[in-house]
Amino acid sequence: MGHPGYNNAFQINNKTDLALRYGDKSILESYSVDLTIELIKKHKLDKKHKEMNGVLTDLIISTDMAYHPKLQEEANQLFHTWSKLTTSDFPIGDRLSLSRILLHTADISNTVRPWSISKQWSDLIVKENYNQGDEEKKQKLTISAGMDREVSSQRSITLKFAEIILPFFESLVGLLPKSHVLVDSLASNRIQWECLECSKNKYKRRVSSDIIIQPIMFKRIRLGFRSQSYPTVLYHHQSIKKIPSFPVQKSNNLLPLEFKSSFIYDTTATTTSLESIVLYHPYDQ
Repeated sequence: MGHPGYNNAFQINNKTDLALRYGDKSILESYSVDLTIELIKKHKLDKKHKEMNGVLTDLIISTDMAYHPKLQEEANQLFHTWSKLTTSDFPIGDRLSLSRILLHTADISNTVRPWSISKQWSDLIVKENYNQGDEEKKQKLTISAGMDREVSSQRSITLKFAEIILPFFESLVGLLPKSHVLVDSLASNRIQWECLECSKNKYKRRVSSDIIIQPIMFKRIRLGFRSQSYPTVLYHHQSIKKIPSFPVQKSNNLLPLEFKSSFIYDTTATTTSLESIVLYHPYDQ
């Protein structure tokens, strides 16, 4: 709420009015707190819920990415604590911690949403990043990482952020198992970005037809992906022209999912005896 389009570091470096008002910690988050409390007072909700201001301040300040590692640790700690509980009556402190985690999850969820929504978020965020980079260049300041339109592509900015937040969402899966759909979506969106890159480099893609391929031996390749939740890439001999859709067992506490397989032909490859098959998430339409 009230985000001016330039991050906390920019506020500090430029000694903006917001930086002078809130200091050098959680500037934009503190501004959001004040705007939120003003709305609460405007609608006379503060009299009914006197304790609300303190809780809201805690939650909103926690959305600062500076607290991201701490919140991941809290998620891991809650998992270990709750696994030992014999009752569903969670301590008040744990409820507040969970609230921080969930609000932070929502705040950084742009890369784990369905592709059509995630792409729109990426468009807006990258535009904002580039605008800040342009302003920093204009003022002859050091351009912030990921904000130089001449250096960082939309794909690299988005995937870098996805790598940063992935461990947090994997910790969330341990705490809330059904949230595995967010990790799955993150993986699916990564493949979408790779496909966009492939299309720019004149790669060809087609969806395969079903066929029984039980005798074929596959070699599992990870393409350098850090998480086991990412789609597997398989290689097979070119003599086999069709590959079916089939279920793939996942680890990391993720449920087995039905994938559909597709070909990606590398027209620049020097090895012609192998073709790669990327297993797409079912939400990849």
